[in-house]
Amino acid sequence: MGLHWSRWETLDLSAFRASRILFNGLARVTVRRNSRYKDGYIDVKGQWVIEARFDQGGDFLGELAPVRLERKWGYIDRVGRFVVLPTFREPENSMKGLRAL
Repeated sequence: MGLHWSRWETLDLSAFRASRILFNGLARVTVRRNSRYKDGYIDVKGQWVIEARFDQGGDFLGELAPVRLERKWGYIDRVGRFVVLPTFREPENSMKGLRAL
């Protein structure tokens, strides 16, 4: 599994707390819901692909992205399904094991 940079784009999303660079066609964005911030993922058109429901999210590296729920990290696929359930304290530790797959 490699890191694919087909192209770098920045989205103008003034409604979001932060816009990110696209990784494999998806951008991680943070929205405020009530008094909490949640991360989700949008496509090049600014449409939600994965609803903002994670406490923290990382960028997609290949087909997986690290996400944190309730202090534990796991990995989701490009439609938001957990491939690795949140069980890790840090995403870097778990990513090393996934690289071998």
